[in-house]
Amino acid sequence: MSKEKSAKISFISTMPKNVDLFPEPVPAFKEIPTWFKKVLPFYDNDDTPMDGIQRLTVKRCVAFLDMLSSGYIIKAPFDIYIDTTNGQKIFQIPKALEGFSNLGIKPMISAHDMKQVEGYPIDRDQYIEHIFRINPIWVAKGSKGVSALFIQPQHHEVSPLYAIAAVIDIDGYPSDGLLSFLVKKEFRGYIHKGTPLVQVIPFMRQDFVSEIIRDQKENDKVKQISNRVRTVFNSGYRKMMWKKKSYT
Repeated sequence: MSKEKSAKISFISTMPKNVDLFPEPVPAFKEIPTWFKKVLPFYDNDDTPMDGIQRLTVKRCVAFLDMLSSGYIIKAPFDIYIDTTNGQKIFQIPKALEGFSNLGIKPMISAHDMKQVEGYPIDRDQYIEHIFRINPIWVAKGSKGVSALFIQPQHHEVSPLYAIAAVIDIDGYPSDGLLSFLVKKEFRGYIHKGTPLVQVIPFMRQDFVSEIIRDQKENDKVKQISNRVRTVFNSGYRKMMWKKKSYT
């Protein structure tokens, strides 16, 4: 897609005088998790077919990789110490950052009053009753017609923080709020600066109309496509159907 026709997303620093102190958002394909990089494409690294089927791993699943590499990653802007053991709710950031919160800007960390999310289905066996909030230092702004999905980084390593998902029409309203998270119980440790916090996936708004099809001819078309991609040992979907996405 040409640059002239590309939709645009901008990440604007809320602290331009101190922007060098904090990691920038990056395209998600630059933050592929270590575990995925280590996965071999075939069981036991053997691409020999068995009964006409290659023993593929998730490394060969382009749909999985598309999810990993879609959009952009907002990282933890600073170290955060968390202790939720024995019912505690301790959250600390480096003391030097306290001064930033006294400059008339949003706090570096905060929390939602639980009354604001009364009835929200929190898994109380897994998470504490607390909505932790982090100042991302960056806000997302989009070109005309662009909205963005803010979600937990998909298929990344397990984290004690789980981002609460939201969609924002960033062409009219830059995402100037703090990011909200559920926090796991019985965790003591650090979220280190630069840790992926949120995956931001921009999309063009358009109207959708759904339909339910109960027609054998349409079902036959689906089967034909399915059979076609399986005429090769692997990567049939990628070779024949998949469309490249671009996030730079």
